[in-house]
Amino acid sequence: MPAPLSGRYARLRDAGGARLPDPAAAALEVAADDFAQLRLAMFRALGDPNRFLVGELLRRHGALATTEIEAALGIASSTLSHHLRVLESARIVVPEEVGGWTFWRLAAWPMVEIFQRPLHPE
Repeated sequence: MPAPLSGRYARLRDAGGARLPDPAAAALEVAADDFAQLRLAMFRALGDPNRFLVGELLRRHGALATTEIEAALGIASSTLSHHLRVLESARIVVPEEVGGWTFWRLAAWPMVEIFQRPLHPE
């Protein structure tokens, strides 16, 4: 049976291998960090398959009208509206009004730029 965590951590610390003087405090600090929370919201938003597809469509085709995205995914307007608001709240997409239509594009933000670069550049 493994040794209790406090004993294992004490051994790690005593051997000079611990990097966190207070692991619980370090976790609380991360949880309270606004930028960390924003990244968490981004990953949660992209965890939904439809929202991930919206991001991929925008990455591959640039700004798209709400109607185009709705037609591409085959989902109800109200459902897409919800997904777009979640993505907007997570700062992944940005709406732009053009001639009475709403177009959506990926936000210019370093965490979103992973969408904009191919995995294997040519």
